[in-house]
Amino acid sequence: MNPSNELLHRIADKAISQDERARLRCQLAKQLEETGNYDAAREAMGELWRGVGHRPVLDELYQATAEVLLRAGILTGWIGSVRQIEGAQETAKNLISESITIFEAIKNTEKLAEAQMELGHCYWREGAFDEGRAWLKEALSRLPDNAGDVKAVTLSRLATIEKVTNRLNDALHLLIEAAPLFEASSNHTLKGRFHNEYGTVL
Repeated sequence: MNPSNELLHRIADKAISQDERARLRCQLAKQLEETGNYDAAREAMGELWRGVGHRPVLDELYQATAEVLLRAGILTGWIGSVRQIEGAQETAKNLISESITIFEAIKNTEKLAEAQMELGHCYWREGAFDEGRAWLKEALSRLPDNAGDVKAVTLSRLATIEKVTNRLNDALHLLIEAAPLFEASSNHTLKGRFHNEYGTVL
């Protein structure tokens, strides 16, 4: 059974809690989002989120609230960027900022850093490079060396900002630092994006 089918099977299990189902939906949406399939990722969120411009449905959730806010914010950012939806990045930033507040309160450092990384990416899309750089550096400061894909992507996104602001040496150093993390990753989509970015900077 492939990972997506396994998640769908677990989501359909009536015995699991609403929080667990929400977490599984977010996990499936993340997998689809990483492959660029944003519409399918939105559908994977099911009744939790109807799409850009809609507030996530959080009423019956307790522990998964921040995760749903984060995933809805990330998808709002991607879909808004692809479809050029006015105001989408601002909406995305608001949703992600809400998740940051919760992750900070419950002291979930890795999810907090992931949310900060995604907030930085929203600023990058808007062309607000200084703000994007600041959020990405804040995320990096919280991530341990073994943070894997999250740290790798954060370094790569920071390198992208340095590239577009003509700080090519800084971008190259960040990508060299990220290289072992991407090599250790089992996510082939992320690896492919990294090699494309590395080639562009070189």
